[in-house]
Amino acid sequence: DLLSSPVLNEALRKGNISVYRHVVVGLYIAMTLNHSGGLLLRWFRDTLCREKCELAAKTGRDVYELILADAPAAPTDLMVLPHFSGAGTPTLDTESRGAILGMSFATTQAEIAKAILEGLTFELRVNLDLLRDSGVEIIELRAVGGGAKSDFWLHMKADICEIPLQVPKVTEAACLGAAILASVAVGKQPDIAAAVEQAVCMKQRIEAEPETAAAYGKRYQIYRKLHPLLSPLNRELGRV
Repeated sequence: DLLSSPVLNEALRKGNISVYRHVVVGLYIAMTLNHSGGLLLRWFRDTLCREKCELAAKTGRDVYELILADAPAAPTDLMVLPHFSGAGTPTLDTESRGAILGMSFATTQAEIAKAILEGLTFELRVNLDLLRDSGVEIIELRAVGGGAKSDFWLHMKADICEIPLQVPKVTEAACLGAAILASVAVGKQPDIAAAVEQAVCMKQRIEAEPETAAAYGKRYQIYRKLHPLLSPLNRELGRV
């Protein structure tokens, strides 16, 4: 999250949020952290969806589209705590572990996959809420990286976070940022602002769907209880 001035307060300190100078002079960035992210999706794909991987290899289709093809339209009946590699901000709990709650014999592969996306996005909202409560104004989100390629996940992020989502034409942000800085360094652009103006443009804007957002809002309140409830049990398991 870009800031025009450094926001340093007790709420951010307790939430383990680091604030750094941005490469653009006069801007600052508040860094949140998620240890799982795409790694959790990759684990699920490679461990529990091998037949979909084989089908994707044979047909050339995207494996995640195959996995999520039968996912329910409404929020799932599951709740996933995506701490498969510990918790990132705001708790930085290295002993926390992943959990999937609400399973039954009716649970499907696609439902688990969608619930993983929901859990990762709930984790994003936890950090967004912390930033907002700390006085950081968040007007919209910008989606970059691998997650920006999934229209399914993009709409979910808008619904769960209840905030508009912008998708740039170029979603490989690190490479684009390096190219922008290089263009300024060699004199192709007068400054970073001019380079960004020319290189960065949006291709899609996604708004939250009110009914779905309301349904997710209720589930988010349950999600906030998961880590406090499971943390003592995970610590006890770690000692056994």
